[in-house]
Parts: sequence; C-alpha cells; structure tokens
Amino acid sequence: MKKSLKFLKSLFHIVLLSLLAWSCTNTDQKTETPDSEKLPAPKHVTVFLVAYGDKVKTGSEPPQSIKFGCGDYLVPAQLVLQDDEVDDLRTALLKLFTVREHKLGDMDLVNTWTMYGTQIQIDAISERGYTTMVEISGKIYAGGHCDHPRIMSQLEETVRHYKKDFIIKYNGSEDNWLNLFDMGG
Repeated sequence: MKKSLKFLKSLFHIVLLSLLAWSCTNTDQKTETPDSEKLPAPKHVTVFLVAYGDKVKTGSEPPQSIKFGCGDYLVPAQLVLQDDEVDDLRTALLKLFTVREHKLGDMDLVNTWTMYGTQIQIDAISERGYTTMVEISGKIYAGGHCDHPRIMSQLEETVRHYKKDFIIKYNGSEDNWLNLFDMGG
C-alpha cells in the first residue's frame, strides 16, 4: 500500500508539473494592439519616372513598365504622401514637377522634369464632359533628343493613370504641347 501511495504521489506531481509547464508555453494566447497604437498604412501617389534603357538588363525590366523612346522604360513609381496630401491628379503632377529621383528595388529611376531647371506650374485642372483639361505653363528644358519623349511621356502617362480622356495645354494651347519639341519650323 505504501508503494502504491508513493507511486500515486509521484504521478500526481508529474501531472501537475506537466500542466504548469504546458500553461506557461501555451502559444494560443493572442495579444491585440490597441487601435490607438496601430499606425495607418502610408498613402501613395503614382507618377511615371524613367529607367534608362542601357541600365536595364534584359529579363529584368521593371514591372508594369512601358518601353518607349530611346529604349527607355516608363515606370509607375509610388511616392509616399504627407499627412495632408491626397492621392489625386493635382498632387501627382506637383510631385512629378518636383521629385528628383526614386529608387525601385535596386533600380534608379530618374525624372527628366527636374533635371535641367524646368520651371513649370499648374494653371488649371478642369473637367469638360468626360475630358480632363490639364493646363500648365512655364519653361521646359531638355538635355537632348532622347529627353523629348521622356518629358512628354512622363506627363502623359501620369495624367492617364488618373484620367483616361485628357487634353494637355502648355502655355495656353494644346498645339504648344503637341509640338513642344518640333524643330520643323
């Protein structure tokens, strides 16, 4: 009888210790972060920047990019917005006219709008039926013939991202935009 009582005592201690150990290592317990401590996800605006064609290896083209011009790629870049900024066409254009460069993974994206001292302003963005009118003015500078399609395509694709049907007026006229780099005379 003494042996069986000793055995039961030992068994009781083993079970008790096992239960204590199990309760200390139970990983099913969930902890919640209070809502006041959760950070909101950052907001972004999309602008189109350029990846120079000679810097892109075949097979590693940027995702969702558009090949154009002198073998370059237009790449949609997600730029972080500040607290009071909203994701709309005006904010996208303001970013396009000011951001110098952007890193996408290990790829450097450039902005031909800010490379050569271009001074541009948004005069108006308006809706006429289903068409968006983007009116800009100022001075646009380019570094060479490959910059011409870069500048025009960056603006047009950025606008197209937000508005499918649009007209761009430069210094008061759509023709000024369409013939921006026309050297025909």
